[in-house]
Amino acid sequence: MRRSLVVPALLAAVLTVSACSSGTEARRTVTVVNTVTSSSGAPSTGASGSQSSIVVVPPSGSESAATTAPSGTGSASASSSAPASTSASSAPASSTPAVQDVDPLQVACNVILAPADVKKALGATISASSVRIKDVADPERKITGKVRCRFGATGDEAGKVTAILTTYSSEAAAADQVALTKSSEEDLGAKASSVEVSGYPAEILLREGGLIVVQYGDWTLTLVAANGLASEAELEEGLPELARLALARVVKNG
Repeated sequence: MRRSLVVPALLAAVLTVSACSSGTEARRTVTVVNTVTSSSGAPSTGASGSQSSIVVVPPSGSESAATTAPSGTGSASASSSAPASTSASSAPASSTPAVQDVDPLQVACNVILAPADVKKALGATISASSVRIKDVADPERKITGKVRCRFGATGDEAGKVTAILTTYSSEAAAADQVALTKSSEEDLGAKASSVEVSGYPAEILLREGGLIVVQYGDWTLTLVAANGLASEAELEEGLPELARLALARVVKNG
């Protein structure tokens, strides 16, 4: 079980986004194909799902993660002992909830999201199939582990929506990577906006599709929507809700 620090720092950058960018790094990855056959479309509540057929595929690098840090608020006090005499003081206070001890990499894909969630949040219809890919660690970027869940895909297809869970050696390392991704995407013309997901700061980056990244202690949750899946307005409005659902399930089951 991983140990989490208390509050996320600055939103930092994704690795490379299938909807937003692509990478060329070669890594060995193990893919587990998981097909959901439930007609209800709702994810199961267990910590792991049924999985079949394991294949080796080329490395990820086509999707990634991001997040930011909150600002403080102040308080003022007044004294009536002297005419019109007031004194004010401010003390920083964080509105971000404390993080729990969570291992996001153990959560099964079919727990995180279901086609019904995508339909409700983005107005898009995807198939119930999903592909789980477990990446190796990347010490150069202080990544200790990563799992990708490609929804609406089979085999090594990119998927319509991809959930990426990435763990780092520290909270600061996670924030640094998020900030780098945000900066890189903005340089490429991405539209960036800051939001909150269940009280945790997050970033939306829209370019040839879009993504939202939330930092939770020393790990991040990134959701990537494929180009053409929804309009820019639908992504900007719907990605935070999709991330809220996914984050709550990972924290509950991790």
